Amino acid sequence: MSTLAAATPIPSASAAKAPPAYTDLTSASVSDVTDPNQKVLYNITAAGNIPLTADSYIKSKKVFGYAWIGDPSIIGDPNLFNATVVTFDRVPGTTSSWDAHTYELKDVDGTICVTAIGDPSIRTISITGNLLNATLNRSDVSVTQDNFAYATTFELKVNKKACPELGVELVGIGDPQI
Repeated sequence: MSTLAAATPIPSASAAKAPPAYTDLTSASVSDVTDPNQKVLYNITAAGNIPLTADSYIKSKKVFGYAWIGDPSIIGDPNLFNATVVTFDRVPGTTSSWDAHTYELKDVDGTICVTAIGDPSIRTISITGNLLNATLNRSDVSVTQDNFAYATTFELKVNKKACPELGVELVGIGDPQI
């Protein structure tokens, strides 16, 4: 696991009620799996059990998830980030479940905007208690053990004014875990 101090943590949302313990991370890592299939393993440990199905807190969000953020200095622009995310999507007309994606992020005057969303070809997600593991093809992701900066919990919010590309802002919930 690499711990790069160059990345700036995503700002946290202000909340009236304390979020559940699973929004606080106690550890996070990214590991390249050296097998013939070239996979990347993403791990987080939360302070509380991660629900397998949407609870009332997750139901109150459009999208809730965990993000592994890449160091922006690797890209060469301090305002651009890459992220691998595992989200609980609640999109009308679809099955609500945990899924993995890749995001391109841009810091626009302190607002973290999602500028592109990718859909990895193969992903495996397992949740046991407070531990989440996600395995993705190396060719589908840009955050690896070499450029992993930190992990955080987040929600997506509509913000068309600050984020013109997709109109979506990524807002951190818990404290980032390096």
